[in-house]
Amino acid sequence: VFHLAYIVDGGETTSGIAATFGVTEDTLLKLNKVADPKTLQKDQVLDVPLPVCSSSISNTSDDHDLRLPNGTYTLTAQDCIQCRCSSNTFQLNCTAVQGKKGCPAVPPCSEGLNLGQTSGAGCDFKMCAYSGYSNSSSLSIQTTLFKNQTAPACEKAGSLRSAFAGSMWRISAISFHMVLILVCFL
Repeated sequence: VFHLAYIVDGGETTSGIAATFGVTEDTLLKLNKVADPKTLQKDQVLDVPLPVCSSSISNTSDDHDLRLPNGTYTLTAQDCIQCRCSSNTFQLNCTAVQGKKGCPAVPPCSEGLNLGQTSGAGCDFKMCAYSGYSNSSSLSIQTTLFKNQTAPACEKAGSLRSAFAGSMWRISAISFHMVLILVCFL
């Protein structure tokens, strides 16, 4: 999470503040040690935890520690890349800044996708994601193909298919041996 120091305005309630920032009132009360929401005062500072987006930025990138709270955006890679945190998916979505001089070409991902483009849905979802930049000798931007195959539901589906195929193979092998034994007895 990203912690926001929020200054309470007159007449605001903890439930209203929680709804504004997409957190639960209970979380807001516990984090700020507020026993009674009716004691909230004007100019009181509240710690509001904002969920941050997950990203595909490499830990070797110059901006590896980039964290954005939901619904916000920033420029990175010497202002050549704009990244937004989607409040719906909590995934960092980055695109190249158009028309900025001095920005290098952004390499496409495999499968013909350019930065920010997506294909498929569900477990077949793929996105060409920003994975960082390097500025050692000249600015270079990296991309990576993000596949939804790493989502727990997709992993389970794949392992279930593998387990099912394995069990079918074992059943077939056992059935074949049983037939051979019966043939020998006849």
